[in-house]
Amino acid sequence: MAIVSPDFLQKFKSLWNKALNSDEGEKLKKIFVLGGKTQRSNANVNQYANHIVGVVDEDGFSMAKVCVDEKSNEITTTPELLDDLNIAGHK
Repeated sequence: MAIVSPDFLQKFKSLWNKALNSDEGEKLKKIFVLGGKTQRSNANVNQYANHIVGVVDEDGFSMAKVCVDEKSNEITTTPELLDDLNIAGHK
């Protein structure tokens, strides 16, 4: 992912959101799973292990991830992830 331009990713996300809000969005509807994981073996004296909350679609494709504070959890991060996916109003 390091070789992919941030500008390209931003444009892609914008196009993705437009597609979801169009008639084509009906073809893109999927089931999403939300879950949290703690990365093992990346903690040290100065840092706790990373806690990551992510959204995965029914095919196992990662749709979004966010690293959260140690004391945080899925409940407080869910609105942020769903806003990023722009799925409001889709059932």
